[in-house]
Amino acid sequence: MKTRNIFRKTILLLLLSIPVILITSCAKDDKTTNPNTFTAADFTLTIISHVHRPSSSDYRVEYTVKNISTKNYDNNSNDNFILKFIVKDNNGNTFTETDYLLPLIEAGTTKSGTSVIALPSGVIANPSTFTAAVEMY
Repeated sequence: MKTRNIFRKTILLLLLSIPVILITSCAKDDKTTNPNTFTAADFTLTIISHVHRPSSSDYRVEYTVKNISTKNYDNNSNDNFILKFIVKDNNGNTFTETDYLLPLIEAGTTKSGTSVIALPSGVIANPSTFTAAVEMY
C-alpha cells in the first residue's frame, strides 16, 4: 500500500511538472536574427553635388549609394529603403524628395543616381539646409 501511494505521488508530480517545463521553455527569448535583413547602416550615401537651378525651379542632387554589407540587396529583399533628400528655403519652408533605393545593389558595389526636388516658381533653396539620408520605410 505504501509503495502504491509513493508511485501515485511520483506520477502526479511528473504530470504536474510537464506544464511547468513547457511554460519555462517557451518563455525564453528567441535571439535568432535573420542574416538576410538589412539596416540603414548597410548602405552609405555620398552626395556628389546638390545645387539649386533657378532657371528650372528645381534642386538637383547627384549621389552614390554603396552596399557595405556582405549581402545582395534587390527587389526580393524583405527590407525596403528610401533615399530622402530635404532642403529648405530662406523662409523655413521644407521641400522633400524621396526615391526608392535602387533595385539591385550587390554586396560591396556602388550605384550612382540623380534626384530632383521640385520647387515652386520663384522659391530659392538654401543649400546650407540640405540633408540626405537612407531610411527604412
